[in-house]
Order: sequence, then structure tokens, then C-alpha cells
Amino acid sequence: MSSRYANPEVMTADTASPASMRPYLAAVSVCAVTTAIATPLLEILDPANIVMLFLLAVFISALKLGRGPAVVSAFLGVALFDFFFVPPRFSFAVHDAQYLVTFAVMLAVGLMTAELTARLQRQADAALHGQLRSHRLYELARELAGTISLEQVRER
Repeated sequence: MSSRYANPEVMTADTASPASMRPYLAAVSVCAVTTAIATPLLEILDPANIVMLFLLAVFISALKLGRGPAVVSAFLGVALFDFFFVPPRFSFAVHDAQYLVTFAVMLAVGLMTAELTARLQRQADAALHGQLRSHRLYELARELAGTISLEQVRER
């Protein structure tokens, strides 16, 4: 099973190593790059399409970095979208209540994407583990098939 899912402990400041923080920093970077790409597109694209870019960032984070970093991307994506793209810009104030629905849906889809991608990764890891186990059992069966006596079986 992949190491990013094997240890469910909660990270604290005392136990967090720089290596364990890399995926989270990468997730923050993905959101920052998404914001940089989307900012000039605000003149061209509708805010609903900008939301799709942030959801894509969450999906990429989930796929490449794991569930935790994807959750960070989901929350950060909502905050960045609100701050940089929702009027009044450069503030967390929301004058149009419809954006609250957008934030809620954006966060829900981001969190579900993170969970489903993590679940898929765990299933892929389990399938690989099962395949390796089956291969080892096949090799053992092949070796045992050539034995004639109980003594030969004990030697193997």
C-alpha cells in the first residue's frame, strides 16, 4: 500500500518533517499557479469557468499528491476564488449570495474528488498487492509441482 495512506496519524508541528510537507506545499503551488493563470482570463471567461480551473487544480492535487493535499487545495481554491475573482475583488466580502452556493458546491465537489481519488489509489494499491501475492503463489506451486517426495517439499 502506498505510504501516503499507510499512516493515519495526525501531523503535528513536532512530527512534521520537511519531506512530509512537500505535497502540501505543492498543492499550495498548484493553487497559486491556477490563480496566476486565471487572473488574466477573468476578462474573457465567466466566473463559473474560473471555478472549473480551481476544481481541475483540486483534481490534479488529488491525483498526484494525495487526499490531504487535495483537501488543502479545495479549501484554498475556494478562498482564492473568493478573494481574487468574486466582486468586490481583493476582499472576502460577498455581496451576491449566489456566490455562497458556488463556494459550497465548489468545496463539496473538491472534497468528494479528493476522497474518490484517494479511494481509487487505495484500490489500485490493493490490486497490485494481490497481483504480487498471486504471482508468488504461482511460483511456489510451480516449484512444488516438480517435487516427488515429502522430503523435497520440506526442502523448499
